[in-house]
Amino acid sequence: MLARRPSPVRIYVVGGGDRHRGYEATIKEHLPERFPPGKVDVEFLFPGFSANWMPHVETVKRNIDRFDAVVLIYATRTKFGEWVRELARGAGIPAYTCGRQGRGAVMHQIAKAVEQAVA
Repeated sequence: MLARRPSPVRIYVVGGGDRHRGYEATIKEHLPERFPPGKVDVEFLFPGFSANWMPHVETVKRNIDRFDAVVLIYATRTKFGEWVRELARGAGIPAYTCGRQGRGAVMHQIAKAVEQAVA
């Protein structure tokens, strides 16, 4: 299924702040251990926790159509997360929210999103 896909599954990971930036390198490093190389592409957006999150909504609006799914990091401002989920619904793509914190939770949701995208 995934190995036969002509293009990679694209996952947009959104949320978190500076503490969560460290997830990006580790997750990208471990993707080839979990998925065939080049078959899953993950892009991150770390908006932080400022009350001025509307510019990040605009970034999501510009980018959302390029992705197969969105994964929301647990540590996300509530209203910003609601906007992201609404944008995903409008684009017809699923949004998955991490039910807990940590790199493992994000990786688990990425795997779930990939699994659903190829089903």
